[in-house]
Amino acid sequence: MGAEPASTVCEGTLEKKVDRRRIRIGPVWKRKFCVLDSEALRLYRGSKRDGRCHRTVPLCHIKKVTKIHEEETTRTDYFNVETEQGEVMTFRCKEGTGWVAQIQIQLIHYKNRQDIMRYKQLNSSIITAESAIQRLRSTSPNNNDVNGTNVIDLKMKDCRKVELPNHRNSGTGIGITVIPLSDGKVVVNRVLEGGPAMRLGVIQPRDQIVAANGNRVTSVEMLSEVVRNSPVSVTLIIKPRITKSPSPLPDDPKALLQKENDNYPEYINTGNLPSLEKGLLRQSTRERSSPRHFKFF
Repeated sequence: MGAEPASTVCEGTLEKKVDRRRIRIGPVWKRKFCVLDSEALRLYRGSKRDGRCHRTVPLCHIKKVTKIHEEETTRTDYFNVETEQGEVMTFRCKEGTGWVAQIQIQLIHYKNRQDIMRYKQLNSSIITAESAIQRLRSTSPNNNDVNGTNVIDLKMKDCRKVELPNHRNSGTGIGITVIPLSDGKVVVNRVLEGGPAMRLGVIQPRDQIVAANGNRVTSVEMLSEVVRNSPVSVTLIIKPRITKSPSPLPDDPKALLQKENDNYPEYINTGNLPSLEKGLLRQSTRERSSPRHFKFF
């Protein structure tokens, strides 16, 4: 189904001044039958709307319409139509016909329609993007990735940025070991002697590693992956040491048994202390051999 024809606003006979760049042969002014509609100013040869349109000037190509004054004895209006390409066409018509006002009004209407169209397109794009985000959220196993919460704001309170060389060839890595806490945080367990972290003196045991290379650290495995994929250096966001924190995975289960029951209730089994000690020993052995407590290489 084709587009509807543009509605006619006004029509009538105008006289157009011959282009000054051309050699003037004949009269300076030539009659044109002009039709103004909601899309363009259309010029026809002669004084009637006969046959094929001689020239069409779209409204989007019209830069401005200016009324001018010529020294004439007759009651005639003169005006210029300037295009975006720099062409200026001069017309004249009988006084009071209102061509200048009609063209200016149609220019305003056209620009308003374009603004509305752009707004609708922008609004449609926003709705489409939001729908895509919602679909990703519904299908993503980790909504934090879609919501952008895994991207760290470097202006977090009490945090500092640290860049550590990654000495993979020497076997020291970035020079720290880490452990996970029960609330999901990852903290520094030890600073290795002679490693990059100790030489720079910027990390202490119990410091929390918030982010690595701009990504939030959610597990020891994730941090290990970042370090392995960083051959030169690793940029960490560090939060100073935690004085009170959830229970870490124990390094020494015998020392843990000497703690008061109220401090570590999750490890307490008052009914069978010998079996508890054996269990913790086995757990400590597994932890030291598992990737949850490791040195970076």
